[in-house]
Amino acid sequence: MLTVDYGEQFPTLYRRRPRGTLRAYLMHQRLEGLSIYENVGRQDITADINFTDYRAWAAQLGLSEISFATQAEFLQSRVPSASGPMLDPDGAGGAFKVLVHQRVER
Repeated sequence: MLTVDYGEQFPTLYRRRPRGTLRAYLMHQRLEGLSIYENVGRQDITADINFTDYRAWAAQLGLSEISFATQAEFLQSRVPSASGPMLDPDGAGGAFKVLVHQRVER
């Protein structure tokens, strides 16, 4: 199973976002706090994944973790000549994490 999403591990995730990771976007503007509830149906609502919890839940479900890396690390390990914004460690390359799991046979 391949998981690609943005987030971080605990406690780093909440050091970066001490008020939580829930936020909305309306017309390319970030909304936080109570303003998230003012434009229901006209905005995108999102939250960062807590990868510490996600990894623990996957293990409880019997999934064996093969790898955990940033998007940049994952792509560069498969396409060493890759370049572009998807590899930027201060942008998508660092914000997005990639987890690879496989089911453990019982």
